[in-house]
Amino acid sequence: MTTKYPLIEGIDIHNPSPAHEANAAFLRSFPIDRAVFRLYARSPGTFLPIMSVLDSILSGEKRTIQLLDYQLIVLRMTGLINAEYLFGINEPISRLNGLGDDKIEALRKGLTSKELIAMGTWTERQQCLLTLVEESIRTYDNKEETILWAKRIMSDDEVVECFV
Repeated sequence: MTTKYPLIEGIDIHNPSPAHEANAAFLRSFPIDRAVFRLYARSPGTFLPIMSVLDSILSGEKRTIQLLDYQLIVLRMTGLINAEYLFGINEPISRLNGLGDDKIEALRKGLTSKELIAMGTWTERQQCLLTLVEESIRTYDNKEETILWAKRIMSDDEVVECFV
């Protein structure tokens, strides 16, 4: 059964309960407003640490991989696990940063890396990212040759950040 409304509402950042005031204050000053962040804010103990990590990932000043790399990783992961909500909120950012309709739809379908690479439209770096994510999601592991491929085209720091 799929509903058109959230089963658990996020906090109201302008009129929060006392237990959620610190999280609401953080969200009022956070540069990105997403319903999922308001939902995470229902966890008083873990919200601020989670948002610190997300802020590091979303901030171009803190992240080592390119924004399009990050978006490709998110769309690849969410396409493979059929997480349409997360796919949908990241899709517009990917489009703005140059990922076209054909690539986005192929990622949404959860095609294999082999099928994606056969499209002939991905850079080598993107092919590597697609493969890293697919192996991680499907097998919870990566082949040694895939990691060596990643290390050939990315720094060790970038490779690790792809997994974060």
